[in-house]
Amino acid sequence: MKAEWTIACALALAVTAACSDEKVVDVSQSTGGSGGGGSGGMDGGQAGSGGVAGGAAGSGGSAGSDAGMAPGVLLAALTDFTSNTEVTSIDLATHTVLGSAMVADGDAVPAAGAGTGFVLARTLSQVLTLGANGAIADTIDVGRTAVGLAGTSPTNPSSLAAVSASKAYVTLYDANRVAVLDLGTAAVASNIDLASYLGSGDGDGAVDATAAVYDSATQRVYFVLERVDRTTIAAPAYELACPTEKALLLAIDTTTDQLADLNGSASGEGIELSLVNPVDMVLDGDKLLVLSAGCFAAADGGSQRTGFGIEEVTPSTGATAVALSPSDPDFLSRLLHLGGSDALIDRFDATYAEHWSRWSIGSTSLGTDLSDVPNTPVADQQGSLWGVGFTTDDGGTTPTAVRYDLTTETATPVVSWTSSLGSAAGTALVR
Repeated sequence: MKAEWTIACALALAVTAACSDEKVVDVSQSTGGSGGGGSGGMDGGQAGSGGVAGGAAGSGGSAGSDAGMAPGVLLAALTDFTSNTEVTSIDLATHTVLGSAMVADGDAVPAAGAGTGFVLARTLSQVLTLGANGAIADTIDVGRTAVGLAGTSPTNPSSLAAVSASKAYVTLYDANRVAVLDLGTAAVASNIDLASYLGSGDGDGAVDATAAVYDSATQRVYFVLERVDRTTIAAPAYELACPTEKALLLAIDTTTDQLADLNGSASGEGIELSLVNPVDMVLDGDKLLVLSAGCFAAADGGSQRTGFGIEEVTPSTGATAVALSPSDPDFLSRLLHLGGSDALIDRFDATYAEHWSRWSIGSTSLGTDLSDVPNTPVADQQGSLWGVGFTTDDGGTTPTAVRYDLTTETATPVVSWTSSLGSAAGTALVR
């Protein structure tokens, strides 16, 4: 393991990002794509390179003739982590590549919602919409000027929730704002100010808004404020110190573009979370499951991770409860809802090895680990994951879209394409 990779992962895992060795799929051993069940689920984005977890994992499926939604389009992002990210659109019904879009940003991830594909270009402070051919259709500026702020530093669009073909909400991790996008005019229509939630001792100056999720039943967009101080991540350990302010769950009433009051007569509008550093969130009926990575507190002989696990929140009552408190102090990176009571948790151990663990919602312990899961997968809530693998031969390394069957725990390559970039940055599924 290279020293620079280890340091980069230490920095990333201290807050919200994830690191892993790229997985290789051996196409020569594949039996080809499988037919059968069509699939359905929710649109969504997936957390990628060096950033914050985006929207909840989205929908997808395998080609077939059974009843169900069409498989959709997989957005697969590759990056060099410095200058460029390429997002390729793949039709999962025909197993064909529709096209690719190169973005001059090494920290960009795909997202999806309301039948539209997006790219969150975090360093450029842009939201890109993708056309049916995989090319960039519109570029939306979500920089500081666009949301009424001074300066030119990146706003870091961290997650997106599209509520219709004409409207989306984007959390700006480094700007204390949520941008309300008019997708018809490709511009910021308004913004929601979150600066009042900044703690007096928060040295990085940001409330760290992320993990936007749309609930059509309540017409609300839920998101979290991590409220961590990233200036505490320093050599030699690169560990995030535990903050003095509690993380918050907030909601936007999409009919008024105002914050909804979730806490009744208490001050403010948010629900305080008991766990620390929330990095991902999924909707489970009338509840939200919030995955938190925790922080580091002093302990005998050094420090230890604390405040990590999964918290169940009922927005209608304001009730919260810790649903899972793992025994191992691994970094919890992602939460995928597979449908019903089934879920997956992506975690990294002390050696930065990645593990995908089954979790039955309501259980107080993790289940078994999966093997050979493709990079940066999304779940279709119909028994499959869709992600990226890499094939290697004399000609070099080739990226491949991969379907992972959760019943048989096997990976099947779907289609390959060529790219000059060799690391997976994220995926999303467009319906």
